[in-house]
Amino acid sequence: MGEEAPAEQIPLCPKWCVSHHDDESDEHQSLGRELAAHARPLNQANDAYETSLVFTIHRNLTDTTAWIYIGDGCRQGLDISVESAVGAIDILEAVLREAQ
Repeated sequence: MGEEAPAEQIPLCPKWCVSHHDDESDEHQSLGRELAAHARPLNQANDAYETSLVFTIHRNLTDTTAWIYIGDGCRQGLDISVESAVGAIDILEAVLREAQ
């Protein structure tokens, strides 16, 4: 994952990309989607806070792997591959069923 591909194998711009490539941008990026969330750092029960989690797709211009960023832009964040995010959906649904 995250390997560079020969230039002829890299699409010019994915349909989700909203980056202006005439600037110094070195990656494709989608619009962010926000979710109001109640979050806390791991193992810190008394440090919960209100935040907005942003979900966005990004990929380096010379890379073939697209990543999903999930985070608040400050305190917490995670990049997972699109393939991992697809697999996480089923697991998250199962965990949510158990929590109800």
